[in-house]
Amino acid sequence: MAHLLTQVKSSELPDRDAIDETNVYWFRRPPQEKASGRGRIIMQVTYPPPPEPPVPPTALRGLLNATEYGNAEGSPPPLAETESGLSAAGPAISDSLRREYEAWLAVWTKWAEHERSIKEQRATYAYLERLQRLAQQRGDAEELVLGVGLLTSSAAGRWAIRRHLLIWNAAIVEDQATDSLQIVLPLDQRMKIEDQDFLTSHDGYRAKHFGSPWFDTEAQLHPFSPEVVRLLQLWRRRCWDRTLHLADDRWEPPLLDEADTTRLTLAPALFLRRRDRKGLERVYRSIADSLEGVDAPTPLGLAQLVTPIEATQRRNWLMDEGRDRPVNSDDPLFPLPSNREQRRVLAKLSDDTTVVVQGPPGTGKTHTIANLICALLADGQRLLITSQKDQALRVLRKKLPESVRQLCVLMTGMQRTGTDELDRSITALSELSSTITVDELRTDITQLRGQRADLHARLERAIHELGGVREQEYTTHPPIADGYGGTLAQIVEQLGAGRDQHAGSPHCPPPLPVTRPCRTTKPNSYGGFSPPPRHNAPHEQSNSSPTPSKSPTPRTSPR
Repeated sequence: MAHLLTQVKSSELPDRDAIDETNVYWFRRPPQEKASGRGRIIMQVTYPPPPEPPVPPTALRGLLNATEYGNAEGSPPPLAETESGLSAAGPAISDSLRREYEAWLAVWTKWAEHERSIKEQRATYAYLERLQRLAQQRGDAEELVLGVGLLTSSAAGRWAIRRHLLIWNAAIVEDQATDSLQIVLPLDQRMKIEDQDFLTSHDGYRAKHFGSPWFDTEAQLHPFSPEVVRLLQLWRRRCWDRTLHLADDRWEPPLLDEADTTRLTLAPALFLRRRDRKGLERVYRSIADSLEGVDAPTPLGLAQLVTPIEATQRRNWLMDEGRDRPVNSDDPLFPLPSNREQRRVLAKLSDDTTVVVQGPPGTGKTHTIANLICALLADGQRLLITSQKDQALRVLRKKLPESVRQLCVLMTGMQRTGTDELDRSITALSELSSTITVDELRTDITQLRGQRADLHARLERAIHELGGVREQEYTTHPPIADGYGGTLAQIVEQLGAGRDQHAGSPHCPPPLPVTRPCRTTKPNSYGGFSPPPRHNAPHEQSNSSPTPSKSPTPRTSPR
């Protein structure tokens, strides 16, 4: 684990300027709309409808320029002196028209004032909508975060340091009820102090661990709370040994030309940044901590990173830990159709701890996983399914039968849709547990097992009867006349080949269709299949068929 930690730390250089001006939203001042309801909502921007200037009366439309009265930023649209608006000659505008114009102009003026007042709202909504789209498109490589406490310093006309000390994960979600975009924090609102990620002693940084009666590193602080300002003040006293100007009431970010000194400002911002490997580092560190004890068991997955372990050894390893093979049933419950390759996956999983299933899109990987989930749940297992992308989990969930889907607790990130899905999953499980008893479940299980056993018996009977049909189809019959023998298909072909030759014979039966025997059968009342009747068998004489002794042969025919 120490080696893995070293590899992670050495594979990435510190990013001392994490701000991309094309993908950052600076708050600049406290949001005017206070978060309603839960404290996770940082800001809410209602969708502004497209500009709809008041339509002038019909009598004025020829006297006004549509381009001018549709622009709220311009001056009030003037009234032309003629109906065409192109010539000074012509009759003067009547007083009634001027009164209509003045009444319409008063309405237009109020509309223009309102449009100018929501100009910033419209721009903010469009910018956040763009950030939301980019965050979804680049989620694999970038993350959306909210930063407070911007440390800046410049050198040679460039930013030497421009990075926030305090970071919260964030998301932009659409609230359909209010038709607005919301900047929200995750359920776990704990922030990260990232000073050690980019600062060194050469900058004037002194690494200190935080701890005080009023601040807890596990506390869930709101980014705009007074406690955050106090934390920044404490950080400057304890972690910086040089001159540092702290503007704890400044929301505007500093400009490059005023960064001649190192500054610390609030400058809260929502921005996209490249994902680092700190999360992976934390996971490795937690694993290393769990292995420090003398009697701490070594996980099988970790042991395989150190030394090769054969399949038999892996199974014995799990048995020593008191765990049996993952699948104990020899008759797995697959609710979806399965082929041989998919059943092989489960068979291999029954004898090993890991199975890799790979293939191009559309080859049935999600279908296979859905079947495996149902089989493992029916076998009493508990499952955790992870994916790099949320959409893959949603597609997989839709593949599951409805009754199994209700047992899934779906958590797909911090998006509002993800938290809503989690709420629905937990609510469905709570309702299920409150509306049904264990005895009812046991009764249902017994009934379903009986139905499944009956279906298995009917399937076996159908397969047996179908085998009889196929056996008759390929059975070789002795000749019933000279030249007529073999399988049923061969006899039909022989009769068809001699039909024209024997058409004039009084003993020739009616023409038979020159086709192979039908391989489909009708289900009988038992749910199985009944074989078709055998035509012209030696023990089944037909009224239209001659006796074998009177049947013409392929080589002779009565004239």
